[in-house]
Amino acid sequence: EELARNALDVLLSLDPTRHHDEQRSDTPVLLCIYPWSIPSLNRLSHSYHICASRQLVAEACIRSSRPEDARVFLTDAVKDLPGNFEAAFALAAFHLRIMLDHVSDENEAKKTRTLLLKAAKMGMDTAKPDPFALLGVWYESQKDATRAKGCYQKALAIDPSHPVAGRGLRRLMSLEELQTFCENAAKRNSPLNGWAWCVMGHQKSRGEGDDTMAVVCFQQALRCRDIQVPGNDIL
Repeated sequence: EELARNALDVLLSLDPTRHHDEQRSDTPVLLCIYPWSIPSLNRLSHSYHICASRQLVAEACIRSSRPEDARVFLTDAVKDLPGNFEAAFALAAFHLRIMLDHVSDENEAKKTRTLLLKAAKMGMDTAKPDPFALLGVWYESQKDATRAKGCYQKALAIDPSHPVAGRGLRRLMSLEELQTFCENAAKRNSPLNGWAWCVMGHQKSRGEGDDTMAVVCFQQALRCRDIQVPGNDIL
């Protein structure tokens, strides 16, 4: 956290409208941050690096169990660069975690949904599945299974191996309904499709009575990162 804060302080001390040769002699200089001579591009690059640095500090605050400090840094990151998808999504994901810890807070729930919808809209041009997966989590927490399944399916349409969306559908669908989604996920060379192999293992064992193939599926699942280290998922 100290390193992230120091980097942020250095960035905030720089003037993006001036060439690095014109910076004060006692001000630390980050080389090659602004390779352009156009002031508007310099300012955009400066804002981007400050935005990314605030997110790093926020992540350190979360790991140190200081959510309110993290909220401030994530909110400021969005203000630094309003059109940045990563900043918008990080803030939305943070609010979803807070909401799930305080289920009775209706205001937090509404704000979380708004932030997730905004992130989903921003990520549509570049086909980002994460906001739709977390929207599925939001709707599932509100007992709206139909919309939750729709959001999970939208995420899987973009990334068939998405672990959060896959596990979400697993909670809401039968093994038979999941078969097509699991087969699509298993076809991808992804370290995150363990959830699909696990479902297919249960299907082979319970539905078809083929324990040999079930063992193969479970072994494949155990090789996947989403099974080995589930805590690394976005939620």
